[in-house]
Amino acid sequence: MKLQNANISFNSQGTPVSEAFDDVYFSNDDGVAETQYVFIDGNDIRDKWRKHEQSHFVIGETGFGTGLNIMLIMQQFAEFTHANPKHRLKKLHVISFEKYPLNIGALQKIAQSRNLLALEYKALIDAYPPELSGNHTLDMSTFNTVIHLVLGDINEHIEEVYVHEQGIVDAWFLDGFAPSKNESMWQTSVFKQLARLSKLNASFATFTAAGVVKRGLQEAGFDVKKRKGFGRKRDMLVGNLLKKPKVWTKQQAPWYARPASHFDASKTAVVVGGGIAGAICALELLRVGLNVRLICADEDVAMGASGNTIGGFYPQLQADASIASQFYAHSFLFAKRWYTHLSENTQFDHDWCGVLQLGFNENTQARYAKMLDKSLWPERLATVVDADTATEITNIQLPYGGLFLPDAGWISPVSLTKSCIDVCQTYKHFELSTSTELLQYESTGIDAPINIATTKKIRGSTSHVSNSSNKTQCDYLVLATADGSSRFLGENIALRLTRGQVEYVDAIEETRPLKTVLCHKGYFTPQVNGKHALGSTYNKLDTATDYRLSDREVNFTTHSKAMNEANWQPIITQFNEEKHPQGRAAIRCSTPDHLPLIGNMLDVGKLETQYHQLNKYNTVHNHLPATVQKNVFLLTGLGSRGLTTAPIAAKTIASQITQTCLPLSNKLLNAVNPSRFTIRSLIRKQD
Repeated sequence: MKLQNANISFNSQGTPVSEAFDDVYFSNDDGVAETQYVFIDGNDIRDKWRKHEQSHFVIGETGFGTGLNIMLIMQQFAEFTHANPKHRLKKLHVISFEKYPLNIGALQKIAQSRNLLALEYKALIDAYPPELSGNHTLDMSTFNTVIHLVLGDINEHIEEVYVHEQGIVDAWFLDGFAPSKNESMWQTSVFKQLARLSKLNASFATFTAAGVVKRGLQEAGFDVKKRKGFGRKRDMLVGNLLKKPKVWTKQQAPWYARPASHFDASKTAVVVGGGIAGAICALELLRVGLNVRLICADEDVAMGASGNTIGGFYPQLQADASIASQFYAHSFLFAKRWYTHLSENTQFDHDWCGVLQLGFNENTQARYAKMLDKSLWPERLATVVDADTATEITNIQLPYGGLFLPDAGWISPVSLTKSCIDVCQTYKHFELSTSTELLQYESTGIDAPINIATTKKIRGSTSHVSNSSNKTQCDYLVLATADGSSRFLGENIALRLTRGQVEYVDAIEETRPLKTVLCHKGYFTPQVNGKHALGSTYNKLDTATDYRLSDREVNFTTHSKAMNEANWQPIITQFNEEKHPQGRAAIRCSTPDHLPLIGNMLDVGKLETQYHQLNKYNTVHNHLPATVQKNVFLLTGLGSRGLTTAPIAAKTIASQITQTCLPLSNKLLNAVNPSRFTIRSLIRKQD
């Protein structure tokens, strides 16, 4: 999970050098000129952009290094879009792999020597992730570019990139240390993966003319030509993919396929659900150019679980590198970048004040100690602190240490949801329909519009709106309906509905200085407008939302037991016992494995027919892609982690619709695929 940073030095010319590979990151003569000649001109990028007929262009890179190649191409793409505002091409995506990422200090030092790329490097440094293995999606919106920085060994992680059947990469920058210095990267298996990710006729360019590279690319289906090298180098290689291989692999199995119809920005999407997930998804779909209608069953948005005034925002980390840990870690980092970007354009109540997960008993202390010993998580993400440090960080007396998450904090779900809607309403092609409930939908064909029928609630009564106009048709349908999703899933997936009640308690002199969110079996937030949030109960199979004094007692008892050694705990409990109770209850919607449902709506009957022998023949070459509802998507089951997971879930669906690079690895995409429970059952089936 946690990666080793690159160990670098600088030679007499000021060029960064890898100590591990004893090789420079770029030419001593002129790194910018080398990038321009080898990769940009070698792929004839500017001409490709002029002739491109899609809304996005994708570059793949095999060695991120100092980021120089991407910074230069990002600058040039921004210039291209500025000079050609009516051109169909609007967005550049770059997928780049790096086994040993530079630490932030080294990157800042290198950036200081690149004055002509100062703005690009500043944007990169602001979004630069910690050294956590996996896919990090960095939105460089100022430059109309998205960087998909994949940290870890390319031999392992290139297989984890999801690719649509036609491929995604238009051009490759085959960079990295020389094959003689780093032969493990220039492998036949990597060349085959380059072909898997590529579109037919995708180009490549590389600084090396080594025979192993030439032969490997040819065997993978590329046409390879020599070209004069940069500076004193005699030759380099360029070429195109002539033969497109199938995309299905063990990591990207056809039964977890994520299809979508041909994308066209003139199409319409309907998002159902007025909570955090629905609002964020609507905004993501607007950003890719779709016409969007958001349907909300309540009189206003954020009246369900998203109506809480404050909620903790942090990843659910464990002492092992489980799928769940990886998903929540990457979701958190993505969400933090997403919210930071949102806050630059609109206001919503939040504070990146950090979260302290308290070691309030021997079991939790042992778990955090184990986590520290394993060194699973980068210090920028989480670090273990003792009681004295915890007291200093939180600015309140604490008897325990714990796990400190410095980039975490709190967000107001209701404020966030309404702010997202405010941004949505700045788009001309957005429509909000409140007091409107989706009754049913019908997919009439693979690429045909989806018919929907709704109910309009007027003054307590309902009247059916017939499915007879464009208002009740769409090209894409996203069900972000939380506890209302069961109506559409039927018995296909047994969603778990859990009641939760939170208290709003008056701050006292001893708790008013609290700076961070405290978590134990419950949570206790810094005061906002004189109130702390204290929660939350978990009542399974209870879907009532009335406020209960019995649940209030449970919340205070849970907090008192965890914090019984804190000198302020008895005071705040006694003080608030004399106050009028304040709080609210809502329903969480989760799944049996506690991971959300993100992707195409499943059809269990068709899956069971298609894969009835999956327990016997589960190799990828024996099966066709899964039969699912192509343009109907689920975004539900987020449980109590909606603040953490909604942005990456929405981005996944928007990326799937536009057939661009997905923000999650294959193993994480499989883990949240709505068909997973059916597929697992079929694999385990005994005849």
